[in-house]
Amino acid sequence: MEDKKNLAHTRISRRQMLKLMGMGTAGAMLAACAPKATPTPETSPDPTAKPVVEATAEPVVEATVEAAPAAEPVTIKTMWSPGNMDVYLRDCIEAYREINPNVEFDINVIEVEQKRATELTIMTSPGAPDFAYINFGSGLTDKLAQAGAIVPLDDYYEQYGWWDQLPDHLHTHEYEGQMYHFSVASVTTPLMWYNRSLMSELGLEAPTSLEELYAWADVCRENGVEPLAMGNRNGWPGFHMYQCIATRTTPLEDYEKILNFDEEEYFMADYPGFEEAFQIMRDMETKGVWAKGVLDMDDAAAQGLFLNGEALAYETGVWAISVMREGLGEDLDFFLFPQVKADIPTPLTASYADEFMLSAYSEVKDEVAAFFDFVLSKDGQRIVAQVGSMPISTEITAADMEGFADPMTGKAAELFGSGDYPVTDEIVTFWPAELYALLRDNGQAVIDGQKTPAEVVAEFDELAAKFRAGEA
Repeated sequence: MEDKKNLAHTRISRRQMLKLMGMGTAGAMLAACAPKATPTPETSPDPTAKPVVEATAEPVVEATVEAAPAAEPVTIKTMWSPGNMDVYLRDCIEAYREINPNVEFDINVIEVEQKRATELTIMTSPGAPDFAYINFGSGLTDKLAQAGAIVPLDDYYEQYGWWDQLPDHLHTHEYEGQMYHFSVASVTTPLMWYNRSLMSELGLEAPTSLEELYAWADVCRENGVEPLAMGNRNGWPGFHMYQCIATRTTPLEDYEKILNFDEEEYFMADYPGFEEAFQIMRDMETKGVWAKGVLDMDDAAAQGLFLNGEALAYETGVWAISVMREGLGEDLDFFLFPQVKADIPTPLTASYADEFMLSAYSEVKDEVAAFFDFVLSKDGQRIVAQVGSMPISTEITAADMEGFADPMTGKAAELFGSGDYPVTDEIVTFWPAELYALLRDNGQAVIDGQKTPAEVVAEFDELAAKFRAGEA
């Protein structure tokens, strides 16, 4: 972002200003910005002339330059949950305070379940943290916005030019046309991770169609290797695979009618791609694509098959990169699940789980925004990526991650920033929890052949209708 916010455009962020002040150059910068008189023959200095000091009654005293006054101390009160965000936010704070030593952070970490139970009360009370973690899919944003407890951030997005480096898809997380979240990281699901050396030994390449996928699986089995490991004993991460396939069997505009669960009555049964996607899940079982025991093992067991060289591929997102890298070293790589229909472009799935809201009670709103401007800079996004989270900035490339984070994180981020793929959200982001649970259960039932695709689609539509009618 720094090269976009230059003096020529007179868009200098607070972060840049503080940097310059910290180096003692704020005065020089302001002088450089001031209009300068154009020399004329009468006013141009003679380079050979000696300086002239006019007589004065007082002795001439050489001017001294006073140091810029120290910035006023600021304390930002925060609230977030354990996990990756706790790690990278603390690291971002440490880096930010090297530039802005006057800014202190009062950090409060709260367990996810406790947050869900208390966050509405906390954020609607005076003394609320200046910023706090929020999940847009929780439905809390609208309640807090309606209560006037959080403030829209559109002016900051404009001030710092964040939309120049953030995905357009993020607009789906607006409430009534306004953005209430600082979004700093994203999640992608699923990617097909594979063992490079094993793929080469088997003489295989990444499949680009369902026919190639089934043939690819046959070669794996003929050589005693499990094709694609997925441990779906708990119904997770099977729904990742379902949404991945459904975006390849259903045009995105129709897929998102079911994704964006709202008051309008859209039914899965009206769009054949949803039923077809369930059928492909079943076909992947009968045609031997899933590793044996797909419903008997959990995700950790499936990952173990992959890391031990017993499975060629494994489906997951970027959050598992560090573990996979430790197990496979330079053999780690990924490909996208193949395109299913020629007329439906292969999309990418992203969600923005790491979002933060700004309290209406905060007296340091500008300082909070300045901190998030740093988190969204390349320096900040590198810190975010060091723990395996995917940077949200579309400007980040694999090269930017070299020496800072795993290049696979950069490779994934680069896909999203390329503009070559349409992007959609996780299918359950906007769903009631009961529909999410139904998808998990029915994903298992379809893989196992206990229910037909038509039956599970009908069950979804029936439950969705009850929610829309206020009966569930």
